[in-house]
Amino acid sequence: MYQTYLPAPPLSSFVEYFWQTDEVAQPFGRERALPMGSMQLSIHLDGDEQRVTTRKAQAPEQVFRDALLRGPGAQWYALQPGRRSSRVGVQFAPGGAYPFFGPPASALRELQAPLDAVWGASAREFCDRLRDAPTPGARFFLLERLLLAQAVRPLARHPVVEYALKRIRVGASVRSIAQLVAEAGVSHHRFIDLFRAQVGLTPKEHWRLRRFLWTARHTQGCASVAWAELAVQMGYFDQAHLIHDFHAFCGLSPQAYLRLRHPQHWAYVPLAETS
Repeated sequence: MYQTYLPAPPLSSFVEYFWQTDEVAQPFGRERALPMGSMQLSIHLDGDEQRVTTRKAQAPEQVFRDALLRGPGAQWYALQPGRRSSRVGVQFAPGGAYPFFGPPASALRELQAPLDAVWGASAREFCDRLRDAPTPGARFFLLERLLLAQAVRPLARHPVVEYALKRIRVGASVRSIAQLVAEAGVSHHRFIDLFRAQVGLTPKEHWRLRRFLWTARHTQGCASVAWAELAVQMGYFDQAHLIHDFHAFCGLSPQAYLRLRHPQHWAYVPLAETS
């Protein structure tokens, strides 16, 4: 069972959603998870621990029995959530985690670490209080208060970053980063420095990744896809350009992704079928 919740303002500008998942007898053990480009927090409630590796186990497997903080990144990773597990978490919006963590987002890029490595001793109380909540709804409401209490910066993005994220969200109307720099009215270096500090990726990486994610999500529920037409619709030069980004961010061709992806969650591909 998978549940989501959109927090109220002001958190709604910084968090895409809270989520809780309860898995029992999952039919596969490992998943290829697509990069979201923004930070994620996953808190273990009960059952099997989380196991994470990057780029098909090129790095040692990490085991998380309490809470996992995943930094912003553009690389897919392998996740073994456990065949029986219960977790609650936060999917931050791009640049949305910046007010809640001391280091700049660029310093947390591709991070896979226990939450206490960044929050210290307060992470344990944060997790324990969520475990004590009796229902998913109670956890979501408590999570709002706990997260707001952890803020170390004002709940605001730099105006340049806010503008760039809104423009990129529009999608194909943005044709180049140079266009965004000119519109923002700052130097190219200043634009990149501000964006990396709050989002974690460069503007170009974020733009490419968001376009890929829009494309992957667009195929949800489709048994077949006219890839050349979709490429043009999503702002790619051509189908070859789309294929290149699928390999870069997913490690699969578009057709392999379509065939192997999780039936309910477009952002996951069971690795048992792809290894």
